Amino acid sequence: MILLPNVVRTRTSDIIIFIIPMIVVLFALLIIPLIYSFWISLCELDLGIQSYLIPTFIGLGNYIRILTDKMIWNSFAITVEFVSISLALELGLGLVLALALLRIPRGVTFYRTIFLLPLTIAPALAAALFKSMLNSDFGVINYLIESLGFQGVNWLSDPSIVVFVFILLDLWQNSPFALLVFYAGLRSIPRSIYDASELDGASSFQILRYITFPLLKRIFLIVMIVRGLTLFQIFDYVHVLTGGGPGYSSQFISWTLYIYWVRLFNFGVASALSWLVLLVTIPFILYFFKFIIEE
Repeated sequence: MILLPNVVRTRTSDIIIFIIPMIVVLFALLIIPLIYSFWISLCELDLGIQSYLIPTFIGLGNYIRILTDKMIWNSFAITVEFVSISLALELGLGLVLALALLRIPRGVTFYRTIFLLPLTIAPALAAALFKSMLNSDFGVINYLIESLGFQGVNWLSDPSIVVFVFILLDLWQNSPFALLVFYAGLRSIPRSIYDASELDGASSFQILRYITFPLLKRIFLIVMIVRGLTLFQIFDYVHVLTGGGPGYSSQFISWTLYIYWVRLFNFGVASALSWLVLLVTIPFILYFFKFIIEE
């Protein structure tokens, strides 16, 4: 069917009429808060020293304060350590479990369901379960350790190991996500490719290195970006397990932001810190969208 010019113009105008309300809503709910947040980040707005909510413009004062605050730099360092180790372990364990599931002759649905159960638990509840098991006085983990003749461990009050408790909890709960995505990716690889490689005399390691890994490269990138951004926002675990302690040993950047915003009521510094975190994560977000669009 051939559309006349006036018909095309009419349909275009109709589309614009329907889109305008959504643009207005998007602007009201997203753009305006972002602009206001950036404005607040350039102002002094601290209910700890002010009795009113009138911003006082101070330029880059909040940003300078953040960049010279050792506690915030420590929070960034702890967060980067947690994200790096957790992400590497999630990817590794998820791939290993996916490869194992692919080779199980029967009962795949049962094992897959078992592996995915932790993913269905709310993060706060998972943290509460871990906190109960790791309790230094009556936790089941210390009970088992002491029953073997060893001394119990202060899992949540020892600054040297508390971050690794968070890593262990994250690995238990979130590695099933990597497992699920990798398993779907492995199932999508044609069996004929593996058969041809085996006929050519390729070993299992060579097949894994030269066939499986290259074909899963895009899936690796997706899981890495999605999980990396999620790990950077860790909050529930901190709130339930340690509250940022002992000392500042588990004060991740999201928890530092929470302290400035909710406990100290320093909205200027909190907004500035939010924008700095956004600047750190924007490159990964843009790369993810670029990757999706190219696909």
